[in-house]
Amino acid sequence: MFAILLVIHTPGEILSFCSNIQIAAGGHSQTGLEVLLKTWTETFEVIQGYSEIRYSVVALSRVFEYGVEGIMVKGDEITEPSKAGRIVTRSQRRHGIIFPNRG
Repeated sequence: MFAILLVIHTPGEILSFCSNIQIAAGGHSQTGLEVLLKTWTETFEVIQGYSEIRYSVVALSRVFEYGVEGIMVKGDEITEPSKAGRIVTRSQRRHGIIFPNRG
């Protein structure tokens, strides 16, 4: 549902709404946006169905385009694609394209 909202509405409205919600968990408070993004990225691999995966990818890219910063999620940081098991194409190598770190 969150992904569909981010696709059909401007990300600013949805993200600011979620960031204004405070959730107390484990003795400390987090914003709704932090909880949502952590849960979303942790469960991304279990999303099934072409359109559901597509909506999720498009929505997540809109979140990053909007410029959400300072939220840490679980996972490995990929600094060099070839060392992380990702395929680097000849074009990427020729142009020196390196996948940016996203904190």
